[in-house]
Amino acid sequence: MRWRSWPLGRAGLVALLAMALGVGYFVVGRAIAPPATYSSPGVIQPGTQPGSIPSADDNSQTSKPEYVTLEVPGEAVMQNGTLELSGTGFSPGESVIVSASEGEAGKLKAVATITADAQGKIEQKVTLPEWLTSGPHSLQVTGKDSGRQAQATLYIRANKPWINLASYSVQPTQKLGFVAGGFQPGEDVSIYLEQGQSIPDRPSTRPLLTIKADKAGNLMWTEVQVPLMKPGATAMIVKGKASGLQIGQTVTVEAMHPLLELSPWSGPPGAEINLNGRGFLPGERVSVFVGNGNQPATTFQADQYGNYWGVGPVHIPQDVTQGKLDIKLLGEKSGATVTQQFAVVAPHPWAELNTYSGPSGTPVLVSGGGFAAKERVSIHIGSAGSPIVAEGETDSNGKLWSAGPATVPEGSSKSVTFVVVGESSGAQASVIFQVVDLFSGSGEPGSN
Repeated sequence: MRWRSWPLGRAGLVALLAMALGVGYFVVGRAIAPPATYSSPGVIQPGTQPGSIPSADDNSQTSKPEYVTLEVPGEAVMQNGTLELSGTGFSPGESVIVSASEGEAGKLKAVATITADAQGKIEQKVTLPEWLTSGPHSLQVTGKDSGRQAQATLYIRANKPWINLASYSVQPTQKLGFVAGGFQPGEDVSIYLEQGQSIPDRPSTRPLLTIKADKAGNLMWTEVQVPLMKPGATAMIVKGKASGLQIGQTVTVEAMHPLLELSPWSGPPGAEINLNGRGFLPGERVSVFVGNGNQPATTFQADQYGNYWGVGPVHIPQDVTQGKLDIKLLGEKSGATVTQQFAVVAPHPWAELNTYSGPSGTPVLVSGGGFAAKERVSIHIGSAGSPIVAEGETDSNGKLWSAGPATVPEGSSKSVTFVVVGESSGAQASVIFQVVDLFSGSGEPGSN
């Protein structure tokens, strides 16, 4: 038995490859083109053939099955450079339109028109237009008469490094996003941040991040966290490890701007306040300064997000005068500061008794308000210089509740004046007790 050898040619080899890979279906005497194409660069691409399947007894030249192939370089082509492409399976002498997408999946635009030879082959160098920027692009060849098509992915590398930032100002610990390109495809690319406006030839700091460039030499969207740095101009440097290519851009590192709210915003001397806010470093220690003091009144720790809620109580000094008092916060690591003012209200003291009349020897309780917060008060009879007959302490709002008892002296006649004196504020208030003579029935209660 004799075997006949069959000349396959490139198209035939591709057809056999397609059958082996399962991308096409074959029956006796005809071929059905595969329903889809590959998109890997540098690989022969089987395409699609429009039209109905010819009958088995149709031996005309026009009904012969054809497979369209497209071959492009596997490596990236330089931007505005020359693309060498080849393909088979077109009608002899027909015009073949070469199209490319503006992005990886954008709208196709014509790049060039070439003519197939007598065997339906194309092989030509195509100059790439400027609008084909760095990155992956869909490439398609289409026979103008036959409608036959093949596709591939074309990678274009920028002629020099480039970078685009999402923002040109950032605060410490925030993330700075960017895209960059123009590096050697597949190489390691490091990102640096260095204090100063000038871009150094060689970064002097350790890289914050190192990532690999893609097949076009680009870095896809990347975010780098800004470390603790002094506010001011900062050089962002992106440098390829193998190629040595680098691109730099100046960004501004801003000072952190924490927020502070006081609760309450005003009150008498000695008042207690709570602090709420955000904007410090996560977990950092924060010092609280009251007035012009150089030593912190207290410290606290921000939470994992740099926030703080209900910190306190922070005490307003007893000896401050009416007016504005600075409450300042200082972050230990970040150096971030924020200041708000507490309105100190001048005391307007007043006093009252639980009873306003009775015989001598009556015990009375003294209440009042308008004093400094949390201050000691003394109760006197007649004047502030007389001996203390009772004592008490105001609350955080400067109010006095039922201090005493203080006893109306035996033998008192007509009225007795109780004087209440704030120890730190010096504020004074008085109230009158009316002595009643039980035997004469005279005496009327009163107060001032």
